[in-house]
Amino acid sequence: MADEKALIDKTLNGDVKAFEEIIELYKNKLFSFLVKTTHSGQIAEELLQEVFIRAYNNLDKYNDEFMFSTWIFRIALNICRSYMKKQNKLREMPINEELSYMEADGTYNPEEAYEKAELRSEIIYLINKLKEKQRIPLILKYVKGFSYFEIGNIMGISEEAARMRVLRAKENICRMYLDRHRSDWA
Repeated sequence: MADEKALIDKTLNGDVKAFEEIIELYKNKLFSFLVKTTHSGQIAEELLQEVFIRAYNNLDKYNDEFMFSTWIFRIALNICRSYMKKQNKLREMPINEELSYMEADGTYNPEEAYEKAELRSEIIYLINKLKEKQRIPLILKYVKGFSYFEIGNIMGISEEAARMRVLRAKENICRMYLDRHRSDWA
């Protein structure tokens, strides 16, 4: 596939096939992000279409000094926020990702799988209890793999603010976890 800048330039010059390549580059990453934030594949599909429509209609406003991925994820975040506000679910944007509990050597330990699944469920529960301003940067950092600089650009905050929000999110998850399990250790 051609590089993003060339695809953007071709799209701006009327080449629809070039935009189809951009869609191919980003559809899975954006869909995954939207599923994690809406907890619904159907809603994520609808929002994904809106993301690409908005990106296409505003491609002339893209500033190539920044990474295209940052720009399009910001569009996705804004569309998701708008949708969640309309649905009055802004504080309940869960993440969900399938994990494999098969060991590297191919063995399967049901007890360990159960414990991992329980811990994973609890961590997802705690992440979902975070406020959006901490939850979204945490997901962008550890689930989607964005840098703090990219998170800052997506969310419209500084790199340092992104770093602090992720740090506070981790601290809050640890605090909530300890609060929930304090009696287990007494």
